[in-house]
Amino acid sequence: MEATSVKIQNKRIAKEVRLLKNLPKEMLFGKIEKTYGVVIRIEIQSSLIKSELLNPDIEKLYFEILLTERFPLQAPQVYCKTKIGYPTIDDKRDILEEIIHKEWSNNMTIFETIELIPQFVADLLLQMQQEDEIKSIGKWHLGQSYPLKDMGIGLFAVREETETLDGFQYNDRYIAVYENSFFLFEPDRKHKGMAKLLTVATLCSLEKIVRNLDMPEYVTFIWRKMEDQRYQWVLKVEIQNYVECINLIVKYLKLLEISVQKKYMKKRKILASEVNDKAIKKTNESVLLQQVEEAEKAIEEQINNKSVKNLMDSYQKAIEYYSALDNKCFEDFLNRMTNLFKREEIQKALSQPEEEEEKVEEVPSKNASGPTSDTQGSDTSTDALKQEDVQPEQPIVEADDPKK
Repeated sequence: MEATSVKIQNKRIAKEVRLLKNLPKEMLFGKIEKTYGVVIRIEIQSSLIKSELLNPDIEKLYFEILLTERFPLQAPQVYCKTKIGYPTIDDKRDILEEIIHKEWSNNMTIFETIELIPQFVADLLLQMQQEDEIKSIGKWHLGQSYPLKDMGIGLFAVREETETLDGFQYNDRYIAVYENSFFLFEPDRKHKGMAKLLTVATLCSLEKIVRNLDMPEYVTFIWRKMEDQRYQWVLKVEIQNYVECINLIVKYLKLLEISVQKKYMKKRKILASEVNDKAIKKTNESVLLQQVEEAEKAIEEQINNKSVKNLMDSYQKAIEYYSALDNKCFEDFLNRMTNLFKREEIQKALSQPEEEEEKVEEVPSKNASGPTSDTQGSDTSTDALKQEDVQPEQPIVEADDPKK
């Protein structure tokens, strides 16, 4: 910032702080300077909320007002930090305009905004009780950085897969899961502990989750395509704590009364009748191991699509052979297959993705609302649904995933 701009901002913030000292005793504030701006933290006693719908266990409500480096030329951002209803709005959405009911102008003070918060909370609680579908509340600021420590238990470090002309590229990302929101962040290289918001989608617009049973850490999230969208959003990630992530999403979907169905597409198992002395003789173990050895040598000499697929086929035969015999040797070949997939040069060689036969899919109901991927917030809930009454909108279609 230029020196003049800094001077103007400091003068304005000093004025705002002086005004905040006149807040009623039921409201407290604190000012904290961060690398990404100045944060005004607000504590409001629940006695100021004129609503019987407020959870009686809530004694205090907390809000944060962010003044970016462009304030007062840019509007402040107001964030709720307390769960005051369902679905929650404490998910990084800026609720300033919902509080003041108009566009912000730079002659409006923070004091005036804070005075309106109790009425906003009361109105929101009433709306949540009376309306089946909550209108869009707040907005998210794409490209803005947020502190990772504020993300809560729903934050997961992942690697996003994107396809390029040369193969596949992997980038560090963060997924943040809230009660009705799904966020994709990228690390902020300039500010440690911060991440830039890339995309936002509502959980109720999630169409399905696809996993491979052999390599479950590779997960594909697929959202419903809206009429005004050119492409359907498909997010492919490698996530080590995939169980916690998927379980959390399923938990939130069920709280939204959205049906979740699991679909399994299994490979053909070797029948017991096929695993007898005669069948084993037909599958010569030494020949099988020799094929694996030759395929591994071939890939050391040259990595291409053919050599990779040949080695994959050899590993697969060995896995099926030892699995059928209940021989733990299959684990060795399964580990070899897993390590093979993790090599970047192998992924590049597989330029023609192949569909897998074995996937698990978590399928939300067809009544979910569409995704949100722009700066306008969307928190539209769905009608209450009985889980057993909801069926998928269309047959399950397997997503392409070259690693599976």
